[in-house]
Amino acid sequence: MLGPRVDAEAKRTAHVLAALSTHAGPVERTLGLRQVATAAGELAAELSDLAPAVVGEGLPAESTSQSFFRVREGELSDQQAALHGVLVIHRRLEDLCDAPLSGSDLALEVAGMRRSVLDLTGAAPGAVVTTPLTPRAAAALTEFGRACEASARALRLTPGDLVVIDNRVTVHGRTAFHPRYDGADRWLQRTYVTTDLRRSRDHRPHDGHVLVH
Repeated sequence: MLGPRVDAEAKRTAHVLAALSTHAGPVERTLGLRQVATAAGELAAELSDLAPAVVGEGLPAESTSQSFFRVREGELSDQQAALHGVLVIHRRLEDLCDAPLSGSDLALEVAGMRRSVLDLTGAAPGAVVTTPLTPRAAAALTEFGRACEASARALRLTPGDLVVIDNRVTVHGRTAFHPRYDGADRWLQRTYVTTDLRRSRDHRPHDGHVLVH
């Protein structure tokens, strides 16, 4: 964690991102994006108080990916890495205010931004995680966590590895790490395979090819 003020702003930004109505009409969607952009800007301001921005941070990039993975000669501190990532997210949000995506495309991008904000700052997910509503549910969730930890199997991947997981019988996750967005971070590609598209129709807006939960 980079301090209580950054932690609070990061959680607020993540909360606003999670609450964004990605399938709303153009006016409501744009207003929501402006609200998120404001929150991201305030988070960047808090991070700026901890460390100066990297030289050249304000230079325009040809794409969001180029902004994220621009190679730098010097090693970034945790504060600089967090500030760099949040500034990229802030710029992207401002772009979306002028030409917003919609539907599942926007939902996927916003979900990635929210995860990046939490990863960059080390903030806990907060109220978005599963929360038990009764003592019995809390006990069941604790027991479930213990069972998962007791049966967990670690698998270290190397470049070029492919892992196939059956979601019907497997719970899976990844170990935490602090991204630096310097071109050398962990990078995974994910895809889904299904034998019956009809069963996922409720999670594919407009009968498209993108799953939204």
